[in-house]
Amino acid sequence: MKRILVPSRDIADWPSPVGSGGTEGDARAAELLAHSWQAAGGFPPIVQELFSQSGVAALETAEVLLAVPGWEVVLPGGGPPRASGLMVLAACEVDEQPELLVVLVEGHAYDVGDQTVGERETACRPSEGRRLAAVLDLLDLCYAPPQALDDVPCGLLEHVAATVITAREFTARHALALDHSFGAASGAETHLAHLVDLMSSAAQSGDTTTGPIGLRPGSDTRPAVANDRLAGPVELVGVSTYLARLNDLG
Repeated sequence: MKRILVPSRDIADWPSPVGSGGTEGDARAAELLAHSWQAAGGFPPIVQELFSQSGVAALETAEVLLAVPGWEVVLPGGGPPRASGLMVLAACEVDEQPELLVVLVEGHAYDVGDQTVGERETACRPSEGRRLAAVLDLLDLCYAPPQALDDVPCGLLEHVAATVITAREFTARHALALDHSFGAASGAETHLAHLVDLMSSAAQSGDTTTGPIGLRPGSDTRPAVANDRLAGPVELVGVSTYLARLNDLG
């Protein structure tokens, strides 16, 4: 985490992913994300709508305290830091108590050119394998059947892991991994629905041997929210974590 930050005056102050190995598509997504959030000066209307309709106190009451473009997180297992478009630290209220919420925003769809868990395991590159194993361990995914993860994008798992790590860094008890994408629907909603299905099916069957994503055997498995835009919460190392996907057509 950078400890000394310079306020952004306009989108020109937002870092470009191209300089750090990103593609032109990444740069375009980052530019759209910067326009949306910089113009809003807080949560953009599409995000405010998601929060107001969520039924989740931490989201409904969230107010931006700090937003940092180009947020980077060192993930367990080695490799380069995970770069996200924006990190938002927000104040919220849960059960009439003040709390902190971390929202880690990425402006792309995970399934566009992203390697899946099955593909990465097949490739058998030692460095990537160590990183994947460490991320799965952080997210307690060792309790999910291996075949259930084959089609899950590694980028989605790393995004959630980076969100949780950031929340713990700020001692925030609530977190949201938000994919704020632009353009036509790309299928990323399917991955979110898939994760929700894993959690819901385990709860309905009462099977606590294999357990759902992010939950240890014997814990309450039923997600409070489960739709094609928002799912959760999942308790991960003391952080109540949500996943969300927004397709912003402007």
